[in-house]
Amino acid sequence: ALQVVVRADGYGAAVIEATPSGRVRRDIVLTPEAVVAGRVVDEHGAPVALAKVWLEPDLGRRRPPEQSATLFAVTGDDGRFRIEGVRAGQHRVGAAARGQTAQRHTVALAAGERDELVLTLAATGQLRGRVVRNGQPVIGATVRPRYGVSDSAVSQPDGSFVLDRVPPGEIELTAYPYVVKSPETVAVTGGAATDVTLQVAHMASLRGTIRRHGTPVPYARVTVRGPSQLAARADAEGRYQLEGLYPGTHVYVADDVRMRAFGDGEVEIAEGEDRVLDLELTSGARVAGMVVDAAGQPVASAFVRLRAASGDEGRCVTDDRGAFDCASMTGGAPYVLGVFAGDDTSMPYPFAGPAPAPIALADGDAFVDGVRVSVDPRRLAISGTVVDAEGHAIPDARVQAWGVGARRDWRWNAAPSAVTDIDGMFTIASLAPGTYGLEVSVLDGPRGARRDVDAGATGVTLVVEEPTCVDPSQTSRVRDEPAGLTSRPVGRVVWGEGAEIIELLGWNLPGTVRRGEPFTITTYYRTIAPPDRAWAVFVHIDGGKARHQADHDPLGGTCSSSTWQPGDILIDRVTTTINPKWVPPGRYTVWTGFYTGWAPTWRNFEVHAAPASMRDSNHRIKIADIVLE
Repeated sequence: ALQVVVRADGYGAAVIEATPSGRVRRDIVLTPEAVVAGRVVDEHGAPVALAKVWLEPDLGRRRPPEQSATLFAVTGDDGRFRIEGVRAGQHRVGAAARGQTAQRHTVALAAGERDELVLTLAATGQLRGRVVRNGQPVIGATVRPRYGVSDSAVSQPDGSFVLDRVPPGEIELTAYPYVVKSPETVAVTGGAATDVTLQVAHMASLRGTIRRHGTPVPYARVTVRGPSQLAARADAEGRYQLEGLYPGTHVYVADDVRMRAFGDGEVEIAEGEDRVLDLELTSGARVAGMVVDAAGQPVASAFVRLRAASGDEGRCVTDDRGAFDCASMTGGAPYVLGVFAGDDTSMPYPFAGPAPAPIALADGDAFVDGVRVSVDPRRLAISGTVVDAEGHAIPDARVQAWGVGARRDWRWNAAPSAVTDIDGMFTIASLAPGTYGLEVSVLDGPRGARRDVDAGATGVTLVVEEPTCVDPSQTSRVRDEPAGLTSRPVGRVVWGEGAEIIELLGWNLPGTVRRGEPFTITTYYRTIAPPDRAWAVFVHIDGGKARHQADHDPLGGTCSSSTWQPGDILIDRVTTTINPKWVPPGRYTVWTGFYTGWAPTWRNFEVHAAPASMRDSNHRIKIADIVLE
C-alpha cells in the first residue's frame, strides 16, 4: 500500500493509505491543528532532558479514510516538549529515554485544542548474554523481543550482546537470522540486568527462479506468509532467495507489475532446510474494453473491478477515452464486472440498461477484449448535520457512507467520508446513485449514529446516541458469578491503561481438541470501570511456529465492551474449528486478550496486572495448554 502524508502550516497532519490501480483522485480534509505539550519527568519528579516523545493515532475498530500522522519531539533541559500539527482525534502519547519508558497516555483532541501532559518515566530492564550454536559463539545475530517496544542488539564475535530498554515481564526473544531453541521465555525485571544464553539453530531458506511461460522474469517480487513473513526481489536472471524462515507451512505469492501476472501456492519448510522452489507466474488473465454513459460518451477515471466467486479480483482505472485493461486474474471462472466512482467507494454505478453477463476467463492466460459497459456516472452528494440527543451540533465528527448491501470489511476498507464543521454540518460528495448507510463516530468515546439515506439527500439529521447492549436471554451479561466456571487464573489478571478496567475471572475449554471439529472456548470477565471503546477479543492458539486465531467481537457482537458497566460479569463464547491443513497436531498454548485497530496496525489492550507466568510483552494472557489431535 502507498502511504501519503499531507501537512500544512496551522493544520493537523493527515495520512492516507491506498493501493492504486491507476490514476486515483483523493480529496483530503485538513482541520485546524491541535497541540500537545507538557513535561517528561523521572520517578522522583525530576525533569528528563533529551527524552523522545511520540504521538500516534489511537486506533479504532474501523479504518478511517484519513488518519493522524505519527509525530515526534525531544525534550529540552527542563524536560518540556511541544508537538504541533496534531490532527483532531484520539491519540496515544508515549516517551522514552535511555533505560526508561513512560506508560502511554490516551488523549482526545478537538480541532484547535491544546492539551498539557506530564509523562513519568519508569525503569526498563536490560538483557545481557551470549548467542551460541552447538556450543560455539554466533556473530551477527540481531537479538530483540518478539513483541513490544525495545532496542535491538547484534551479537559480537564472542556471541555477546547487551539489549537495553526491555519491557518488564516474560519476554520471548528472536535472534535473526537464527531460530532460538532455548530458553522459550526470559523473565525481565525493571531496573535490573538479566543474564541469558540463547541456544540457536540455523533457520531455513527458500530459493529458486521466477518465470512466466518458462522465461525468467527479472526483478520480480516474492513474498511469503505463515510462521515467517518475508519478501525479496529477484535479480536480473529472475533468481530469488529468502533466508531466515521458520519451519511450517508458508503461503507464497510471486508477482511482476510489468508482466501483470502473479503465481501463488503453499510450501512446507522443514527446520534448517535449504529449499529450492521455482515459481511460475500463472495468473495473468486480462479483460479490456470501454466504459461509456447512456449517450455513448466515455467515462474517465472510473474504477473497474472484476470479481470471481472465489474472491480473485482484477482492478484498473479508465483513461480519458474510457478505456480499461484489467489484468492479473487467475481465471478458470466467470467474473462479475462493476464500475465505481473511486477505489474507496463500495457502491457501483448503476448500469444504463441490463447488467452485463459475467465474463468467463478460461485460465490465467485468457484475454477478453472489446467489452463495452454503459453506466449512469452521476456523482451525487449527501449533506446534513450531526447533533447530540439534545439537538446540539457536534463538530469534528466523522461521517462515512457505506453502500447498503455492498460488500465491506471495516478492518480493511475505508469509505467516502466527511468531517463535520463547527456547526455540525457535513457533505459527502462523489457518490454513485443508490442507498447508503451513514455511520458517525465522535472524538469523545463510543457514541455513534447510523441511518440509511439515498444519494442526493440534503438536510439529513444524524442523532448521536450511546451504544446499547442486547442480551435477550440474560445469560451473557449478569451480576452474579455463574456456576460452571472450571478454570481460574493463578493470580489477578486485569486489563487497563493506567487504571483497572476489565478483570479475567476464568475460562472453560477442552484439554484435547480434534482438528477439523468445532469446539467452544468460554471466557468470563468482570467489569471494574467502563471501557472507553469497543474492544475485540483475540484468541491465539500457538504451538511451535503455527498459530490458529479465533478473533471475534465479544458476546457475538451483541454487547460492545463500550456498554459494559462496573459490576457486570460478561460470559463470552466463541466456537472455532482448527484447519488440519494449516496446523499440525501437538501441544499448543492458548493466549487471549483484547485488541483494536485494523490490518496490519493492530493494538492490544494493555495488561494492568497479571502473574508473570501468564503474560507476555505483547499484552497477551496465557489461559491454558491444549493438545491438538
